[in-house]
Formats: sequence, structure tokens, C-alpha cells
Amino acid sequence: MPICTNEAVDVVNRAGFDFVRVPSARIQPMDLIIKHEGRFVRYSNMPSLWESEVGAPSVNLVSTPDLSTVRSTAMKGKLGLAVLFQTIGRVGLSGRADRGSALTLEAKDCTEVSCDHAELSEWIRRGDYSDGVDPILHEPDTQAWVITSVLQSKSLTIEIGAESDAAGEVTAADLTKTIEGQIEASRTVNSGSTIVHDRDEPVTFGFKSAGLKYDGLWLLDLPDKAGKKYLGHSAQASELLSPAQRIELDSE
Repeated sequence: MPICTNEAVDVVNRAGFDFVRVPSARIQPMDLIIKHEGRFVRYSNMPSLWESEVGAPSVNLVSTPDLSTVRSTAMKGKLGLAVLFQTIGRVGLSGRADRGSALTLEAKDCTEVSCDHAELSEWIRRGDYSDGVDPILHEPDTQAWVITSVLQSKSLTIEIGAESDAAGEVTAADLTKTIEGQIEASRTVNSGSTIVHDRDEPVTFGFKSAGLKYDGLWLLDLPDKAGKKYLGHSAQASELLSPAQRIELDSE
């Protein structure tokens, strides 16, 4: 199930980013997305695939977009909690979550992490795929995009809704203990039915990408207009893939 409503997708798109349906710390600038036989696949990180006469561009924190919050819809019961767990750290599902409970997830204080487009273009223009890469990357019908920028947040706020305030507080307290017991390098506190979860490692909620094409040498297009694609429905589909782990992603 998508983690956010269309409203959240629109917020991310208006900031110039395509949407990540299950946010992941693993999605980073210079990740390669390919389209082969009608399927989008997040393939690998370009520096592991590319040899160039110049060094790879640096990745920098740039100005915060005109965006402070990405807010999910209310997600009901254990299904909603499962999506939340995928987002914040792959923890086991607590057995005490009330099926009637709902939650919303907010990503606050979003920041943008980006490669300089000119540096990235020059690095690509003066290079080629490494020897021994998967032959799929050389096939004429394979389309490719490079992630140039990502939208991230370290601060997540979780609101628990239930039939009563007391039930919401019990679910929030139980969820807080579960998160604290399973996720390292993070801090989780709750007040009533509100949980604030701060991570040391940011989570990616959106991305920009530019087309990679060959015309006598490799060229990088300007970033695509946002809203044309997104990274997949599952936590697995948002993980960095090795060539042996290709899985289908989705496009709109």
C-alpha cells in the first residue's frame, strides 16, 4: 500500500521531487535507475559501475526546499504499523497494536542532498561503464536515469489515533518501547499519543533524476520534471540492489 495520500505526493512533487513510497535511508544521489522491458529498476550506485578520467562529484547538503513537512494519511491497525516499521527501521511488529488504531507519520525539517549537475555531467561525459558490468546496461532498449538529488528527514512525528485517548496512549507507549528496543542510533520519546522519533541517519522521501544517454559519448540530461515516476510499493523495492537482485519498481 502507498505510504502517503496523493496530497503528500503532491507536496513532494511541487518541491520538484519524485516520490518514494516507502522511505529509505539507502536511496542516495548517484543511484542508477534503469528501465528495461517496460520495468523500472533501482540498479546500483554509479561510482561502483563507472570509470572516468575525472573524480566522482561530491555530494553536498544544499538549501532546504520550500517544504517543511511530508504528512501521511491515517493508516489503520497492523497494516499501517507495518508500513511505519518499514520506514523507520525494519522492526518486528508489536502484538498489542489495536486493530482500530490509526497513525499518521510526519517527516519534519526536510533537507536536500545533491550533486552539482555540471560536475556530475562532466564525470559521466568523460567515462564509461566499468568492465564486467551487467550486459543489460549496454542493451539498446535499456533506458537509464541517475538520481541527482534526494529529499531527506531525520525527524519523524507519529500520531496515534484510537477510539479513546487512553487506548491511543497505550499503543503509543508500546510502540515507543518496540522502536527503542530495535533501532540503534535513534531516540524515541512519547507524550500521550504522540511519538517523536529522531534518527542519526536521515530517511529519503523524494528524489530528482536525469536521463543518461549515449550519442558518441555519454551525456546527462537536465533533471526530469517531477511527477513522472516513483520508487516502489515495498521496503524491498527501495533498497539498493545488486545485479542479482533486480526487482520491479513502478511508474505512473
